[in-house]
Amino acid sequence: MGKQAVFTMKLESDLREYKYRTFLQEKVDIARQSVKEGNGVEHSDVQAIFAARREQVKSRK
Repeated sequence: MGKQAVFTMKLESDLREYKYRTFLQEKVDIARQSVKEGNGVEHSDVQAIFAARREQVKSRK
């Protein structure tokens, strides 16, 4: 019985890992398609946006 329980736990772990990898790959595929469609944001723009947000948060304190 002990071996069966270990096997079941291992199987469940493998299934969760597979589901997570599948989920993650779908997210990557969607993101790549979005960039191909021109919906991406340049790195420098992201840096500027978050620098402004950080300054805004600092000024609240």
